[in-house]
Amino acid sequence: RSLGRQQTGYATMHATFRSRGEHHLDPFRVAALVPLGLAVGKSVASNGCWFLVVPKVARVARLTMPVAHRHLLGGLPVAAVAGASMDLLGVRPYRPGDAMRDLHARSSARLGVPVVREFQQEHVRRIAVVVDCARAIGGRVVAEDAFEAALSLAAGIIAFASRGDTLVELLVVGEAVHPLAARGAFVAGGGHGAFEHALDLLACVEPGAPFRSDVLVHALSPHLPRLGAVVVVALGWDDARTEAVARIRAAGVATTAYVVDGNGKGDAKREATVVSRSAIARGDALFL
Repeated sequence: RSLGRQQTGYATMHATFRSRGEHHLDPFRVAALVPLGLAVGKSVASNGCWFLVVPKVARVARLTMPVAHRHLLGGLPVAAVAGASMDLLGVRPYRPGDAMRDLHARSSARLGVPVVREFQQEHVRRIAVVVDCARAIGGRVVAEDAFEAALSLAAGIIAFASRGDTLVELLVVGEAVHPLAARGAFVAGGGHGAFEHALDLLACVEPGAPFRSDVLVHALSPHLPRLGAVVVVALGWDDARTEAVARIRAAGVATTAYVVDGNGKGDAKREATVVSRSAIARGDALFL
């Protein structure tokens, strides 16, 4: 665009990035034309920029979590909370050593004896989300749209879980284990730091090596004693995935699995819930 002397102009550019991952925009430059338009003067340039295109977040409307046998009481070492989070159980008679601040004045006056409030620490459930990134399953190459749908489903599960009393502590992608809890304070219903970090990680995921149950179980082993549940997102099902789920459950950790489209075989129906890739792509509400 050309501008005359002393003129001011504005230009707005729009871009849509459909390819997930890391992207770069080169600097925008503007310069004045010298007489006759044969050359330009000194230019002014913007800074270049790097940015991530994250996967679409599936609209998970309900998530039935597996029954967790382990809970972490009273907050997390990495949590930044102003005091312990407690549930009020009720009132009971005063016992020597009870804190004076817990006295319940109205109940004490009504009963004629000291009564104190009794509390119980809130339960916070830790889970890990495992994303199966195998490039091929049973000799079948994974379709690109199915792979993207699986990443969207994983993002939707993490988003839904982060809004409740669940801490998504680990994101396991292929053979890499990424801790999420340390990325920000966790308060029930507000695990946004972990969710944003998970999106950044999912933005750069590519299909990888074949799935191996021993590799997954070995990667999770140090974390299993404090996990309440593991959620697996896969693109198909076979004996290796069945074995991995069985070994995690044998360690006392509840496990559930979701297969994007699945392979229609009996194993997938018994061990995992099949989720339609087209429903994920359309943004349908998913009741898992």
